[in-house]
Amino acid sequence: VHGRLRFAADAAEGALISGSLLELPTRAALDSANAFRYTARGHADTFETSDPVGGRYALLVLRGPGPVRLRSLTVREELRPRPDGPYFACSDDALNTIHRVALRTVDLCAHDAYVDCPTREQRAWTG
Repeated sequence: VHGRLRFAADAAEGALISGSLLELPTRAALDSANAFRYTARGHADTFETSDPVGGRYALLVLRGPGPVRLRSLTVREELRPRPDGPYFACSDDALNTIHRVALRTVDLCAHDAYVDCPTREQRAWTG
């Protein structure tokens, strides 16, 4: 997915919620540029990342005085609408699947310019 990660939580004031959206769930990802840290207010705690991020997994670390309960975790996708264009279908299910995966990849990498991937630097690719 690619978009803004958002969550709602019930936590005591001062509880910390750290996390990242990433390709592989490793603890080192919490030190990446895509990581975030939220300090709970103790009531109506909701958060949304300021920049869109991409990945397959959400890694969250919940710490605080008392229990921390995650009420919701979603990604609000921000993808450029793909214009109607060529259509592909054939009798080979594997080729149809490859085509669907390829279109999803294009969708995830098409912003105001094409980027190298939805999870890393996200710089325009001009080659």
